[in-house]
Amino acid sequence: MNFWVRRWPRSAWWAANTAAHLAYARGADGISAFNFVYYREHGGAERGPFQEPPFEVFKRLRDRNWLARQPQHYFLSTGFTCPYIKTKVLPKRLKAGQVAEFALDLAPPAGGWKLGGRLRIQSLAAFDQSRFSAKLNGAELAASADVAEHGPIFNPCLLGTPEQLRAWTVPTSALRDGVNKLEIKLLTGAAEIAFLDLVLA
Repeated sequence: MNFWVRRWPRSAWWAANTAAHLAYARGADGISAFNFVYYREHGGAERGPFQEPPFEVFKRLRDRNWLARQPQHYFLSTGFTCPYIKTKVLPKRLKAGQVAEFALDLAPPAGGWKLGGRLRIQSLAAFDQSRFSAKLNGAELAASADVAEHGPIFNPCLLGTPEQLRAWTVPTSALRDGVNKLEIKLLTGAAEIAFLDLVLA
């Protein structure tokens, strides 16, 4: 499994732990990583901010039992243009009445999900008056005003402002082990979704 995090500021440890837990749950024997060098200064102007790679994430990545007890952070982002990917998952441009569908492979923690979680979407521009609804596995999700970051911020670049974010609460009853079907419907306006994340406990 290749695991590439565009946005380590969004709780690096949770994302790495979740990816490793999911990989093990789907039959992986171990975890490898690459591109850590790019945390350090490189390239031309207007890059950064830079920092040392978060080597601390490796301390627990071989401990399956520990990983299975941690909070979870799943996400989808735009990523780089790649000639081997025919259709990019994001961004999704929507007009009123259109639905964006996503598939999220989720693996429950030890003992199952206890508290549910929160789903967020982000645009690179303000959503303005755009209104959305969201369903997970057919269950309607309740909108939430809480769009704050859920963990410590190590690097503020690419984080959304409240005007660029929308959120919903996710009950445990809507979650499934395996592929989960997420539907985001734009009710009014026009909008583009560039990032989404799902935090679970």
